[in-house]
This record gives sequence, C-alpha cells and structure tokens, in this order.
Amino acid sequence: RRRGDLEQQLRMIIDELGKASAKAQGLPAPVTSATRMEANRHVLYILRIQAPPQNPFPLARTPKGAVIGFLKVGYKKLFLLVSVGGAG
Repeated sequence: RRRGDLEQQLRMIIDELGKASAKAQGLPAPVTSATRMEANRHVLYILRIQAPPQNPFPLARTPKGAVIGFLKVGYKKLFLLVSVGGAG
C-alpha cells in the first residue's frame, strides 16, 4: 500500500510541475504529465530541497521540503523549416 501512495504522490507532483511549466512558458496546456511520462522514454530529474526554518523559499517551508524544479530529457523528432527563394 505504501508504494501505491508514493506513486500517486509522484504522479501528482509531476502533473503540478507540468502545469506550472506550461504557465511559465505561456503554453495553452502542459506538455509534461505523469501519463505522458509513462508513454515515452523520457527521463525526469526532480530537484527537491529540504526546508529548514530559515529557508528563503516560502513555498518550501514544510517538514518534507519542496520540489523547486525539474529537467526532462529524451529523444524527439525535430523539424527544420527552410524557406526557398527567400532573402538571406
């Protein structure tokens, strides 16, 4: 049961990070979610800090600390648009 609880918490954290990232980038919807992470081969690194009483991060003042960022890496197919006959 404990493992299921941890997995559910991690899914919630990933979904919230995706929402915050989309908002920060001005995107209409998140591109990172727990469901999408399960469906691809990307790796997600999560940065968590412990929260001492004098912690300068107001959102991190909890006994368990706080997630303050993430980095998602993986392979993607990228496309390059080349203008034919344009200046430059």
